[in-house]
Amino acid sequence: MARIYPVKTVRDYNNSLRIETCNPLLSFVDYSTLPSMTLQMKAYSIYGIFLKDDYAGTLERRNIILDYKQGCMLFVRPGHTVGPNEDCVEFYNPQGYALVFDPKLLHGTDLEKRIGNYPFFSYNFNEPLYMNEEERQTILDLFHIINKEQHHAHEPQNKAVLAGLIGVLLDFCHRLYEHQCGRKSEKVHAADTQRIVADFHALLGDYFDSDLPQKQGLPTVAFIANQLHLTPNYLGDVVKSITGRSPIQIIHEIEVQIVKRMMQQSKLTINQIADKMGFQYPHHLTRIFKTVTGMTPKQYMKLAAV
Repeated sequence: MARIYPVKTVRDYNNSLRIETCNPLLSFVDYSTLPSMTLQMKAYSIYGIFLKDDYAGTLERRNIILDYKQGCMLFVRPGHTVGPNEDCVEFYNPQGYALVFDPKLLHGTDLEKRIGNYPFFSYNFNEPLYMNEEERQTILDLFHIINKEQHHAHEPQNKAVLAGLIGVLLDFCHRLYEHQCGRKSEKVHAADTQRIVADFHALLGDYFDSDLPQKQGLPTVAFIANQLHLTPNYLGDVVKSITGRSPIQIIHEIEVQIVKRMMQQSKLTINQIADKMGFQYPHHLTRIFKTVTGMTPKQYMKLAAV
């Protein structure tokens, strides 16, 4: 088990890299300026935005281990524990960038209200953001502007300006993630969205073909996401971008298709079908059926019999 280094402040993060702290609320690090850096498991109480260029080892978060390639972005929020799954790895000639900032920097700003609206802060490290060269350059430009502004900490509007610039950076990353989730023909490294959607449907099919519905109940988005080693947020973003419908809508549609088939091909009652399907209560089945079809199961059967 790797030892955990607490990063409660920006100064703690800088100390872990053996660099000085210019601004106690924000730090921008160009890893290429460091002769070496010690990688270790860190428990963050601050935000972090990382552009990783060349570390080919493994990082771990939420028991998800990622062996990532160069040129991806990772996001950390307070409460995350992140690092290599071994103690204190010394890494020489590192490449990449880090922007870390204290939640106190956002106090009283618009970004303080919006920071929870960026879903990628809850993504796992096997759901990184990939960029083309033009997108990467835009991110680097924003990094360097923020780096210049951090040296004006003595000026009254410095916190507001920094928060505004970070907000622009996060908005840009949010748009790139939306593009990444929605790409259909372009191969996007590990984020193969078509494969994710296909695996999502396949897992649902396997689930309903098994005895799991009666044992465990109806499948949830969280359960399917866990089987795919994804977060529910990322799975939802990918599925919605490709299909136009949320994962739970698709799950309900498949449930209704199975219910229709069971009503037509068996003599089971609605209560028996609900039990076999894993519905907790028969009226739960009826409610979902009506939401999807616009009619109750009984109304559907009367119409089908005509």
